[in-house]
Amino acid sequence: MVFIYFDYVSKLWAIENLFIKYQSIQLTSFLSMTPVWNSGISFGMFDQSGEFGRLIFTFIGLGFGMSIPIFASNWNNLERIGAGFISGGALGNAIDRIIHGKVIDFIDFHSYGIHFPTFNFADTF
Repeated sequence: MVFIYFDYVSKLWAIENLFIKYQSIQLTSFLSMTPVWNSGISFGMFDQSGEFGRLIFTFIGLGFGMSIPIFASNWNNLERIGAGFISGGALGNAIDRIIHGKVIDFIDFHSYGIHFPTFNFADTF
């Protein structure tokens, strides 16, 4: 639950500070906060899948996010913490798809003109 909350609050910050007045905030020479709507999955794959894709990705995220803690209930503490990260990340992006129809990404690493795909905290979980 903590991971979902942190992800949600970070995305609210991004909407208010990056998306409303579209802007990128340069934090270091290799990190910026750049607004990106991601209608696909990892690295923007399947971003042309439309409404059908949004529904499928939402149900997959909800399914994994809710079932992982059940399977992890008899694991050791460290494994359960890891399962909580994964579950929180899946649910965080599923919530985005339910509310916005796509995922809010804004963390942008780059170096020497090469950009890693933009992501969010749910992705890191």
